[in-house]
Amino acid sequence: FVPDTLREAITLYNAVDWGTVQTKGGRTSVTRVELTPVTGRGHQLRLHMASISHPIVGDYMHGNEHTMDEHDQLCLHASK
Repeated sequence: FVPDTLREAITLYNAVDWGTVQTKGGRTSVTRVELTPVTGRGHQLRLHMASISHPIVGDYMHGNEHTMDEHDQLCLHASK
């Protein structure tokens, strides 16, 4: 990041379901969440979830082997 260029970013979240998925690191517990970005910053949802130790499944930038699914797909889906 460039000093003095950071801007506020706000994301609301709500846990809606729990379960497990098969990842490259083995079977991993996951939580399905509904995320609502209040501001629109680049990678905001991915960064916010990683910052609270809950990276999005498939997020190779902010996760690890326990968050990478067997298809290398980011599990982030939009809806209205």
